[in-house]
Amino acid sequence: MFLPHGTNVFLAEAIKKAVDTPVACIGGGLVGCETAVHLADAGREVIVMEIAKDWAVDAPRFHKDALRKALRGRVEILTVTNVKEISHEGPRPVVRAEGADGREMVIAADSVFVATGLRPGETLVDEFRRAAPVVFVIGDASTPGQVTQAVEQAHYAAADI
Repeated sequence: MFLPHGTNVFLAEAIKKAVDTPVACIGGGLVGCETAVHLADAGREVIVMEIAKDWAVDAPRFHKDALRKALRGRVEILTVTNVKEISHEGPRPVVRAEGADGREMVIAADSVFVATGLRPGETLVDEFRRAAPVVFVIGDASTPGQVTQAVEQAHYAAADI
């Protein structure tokens, strides 16, 4: 797997309205698609690349229906697309990917954002464990997920106190 690097390559969590267009989004899950809608609303041209056969598979059904309407005609989504690398040819990032048919694609973009998932930050959790006799690890500190999952975990942790 590649790591984001270079100018104009961002993690989805750090995306700003000031990104240059066109924008390549690596990862077509819920975070990638919501970020693509945000960028399209800001007038950016966006292409989303997802390795799976479908996009936003982690979205609740009704949420995906709303995303479909918001994306339609404004954002191009390529599924079964395996990103191999992000490089720079001159000042612009270039995304090299393999399409469903096995052919290589080269997508030049002014900005690239990466929404391929997160891992919990163990260091901060360990600091809290040393600070209190009982620590409940919930939300993204436990397993990156959605707000509703974190709220449910918080509810059960509070009930256990």
